[in-house]
Amino acid sequence: MAYIGAAVFARAAAGAMRPEVSHRVPLARPGDVMRAIAGRQSIGKVVLVPRTAGKAIDWPAANSRGRRAMEYKDCTFTITDGVGVFTLNKPDQRNALTEHMFNHDLPNLVRQVREDSSIGAVVMTGAGGVFCAGGNIKGMQNEKTPYERNEALHSYQRLVIDLANLPVPMIAAVDGAAYGAGFSLALAADFVMASTRARFCNAFGRVGLVPDLGMLYFLPRIVGVPRAKELIYTARSFTPEEARDLGIVLSVHSPDALLGEARRMAGRLTKASRVAVALSKGALNQSLSQDIETMMAIERAGQAQCRLSAFHKEAVGRFLEKKPPLYDWDVMEKKAAE
Repeated sequence: MAYIGAAVFARAAAGAMRPEVSHRVPLARPGDVMRAIAGRQSIGKVVLVPRTAGKAIDWPAANSRGRRAMEYKDCTFTITDGVGVFTLNKPDQRNALTEHMFNHDLPNLVRQVREDSSIGAVVMTGAGGVFCAGGNIKGMQNEKTPYERNEALHSYQRLVIDLANLPVPMIAAVDGAAYGAGFSLALAADFVMASTRARFCNAFGRVGLVPDLGMLYFLPRIVGVPRAKELIYTARSFTPEEARDLGIVLSVHSPDALLGEARRMAGRLTKASRVAVALSKGALNQSLSQDIETMMAIERAGQAQCRLSAFHKEAVGRFLEKKPPLYDWDVMEKKAAE
């Protein structure tokens, strides 16, 4: 393992060296690179080489050839035009989170998105008019020891971190209840879109538990500490309109239109540079816990990578040749309105 710290990436960004991944090992994930820049984690077998080749790359998108087929049981995952739709599919249990979801379905989603460069965005939703009712209350009466429960929760928390650091944008399309851990799961997405019948609730307090699966991290960063305390202490439910006013929800739609609107937004996001989006996401996910010097070092490292990407080279060429841009959100919105 080679440990790459902020100083090394700062020098790489300055042009002296270039981080490059060996062809014999899997490509590094953007979340790993961002954490490594902060000096907290290794990036596997990453080597530094002189800037000689300088060829266009589309890091960190993995080669989709030879990708493994993933199996899903309590969830489904379909891919259409670069948009993956992951559906919690236990409507008879209000899509409460199961051990199989945590141990198989959600890890398979993370693995497939990392390995398949054809996936440019993910929409997470729930079947049967419910997003996710949270944890399985009946399962809380099992015979696991406190140690076993703690170890299981730790593995589930690591999974939520992986979801939050997916190298592509993720949209939570919340129709119906997003309660407890289901609410936490929605907040791990980059954007939350909701239906008019959505309801949000920090239901942990109703059964005498502390919020988990990242709730204590995500929520105060979105709504502020005082409002987060109010929502957690009261364990009250609230509407999608209030969630939008608090900054939790991006937009509210009718139940029939929600998934289509989420897919439409995800489809536009697939047109962006996967490299730039992945690196920007990794940086933004830690921006509130770093100082300005560290964030500027991350900016330099990110630019060094993006300038080598095929997307950047083509986008600059199009600009110079006065051709339509590769990615223009305003143009896409205008076309959609016509």
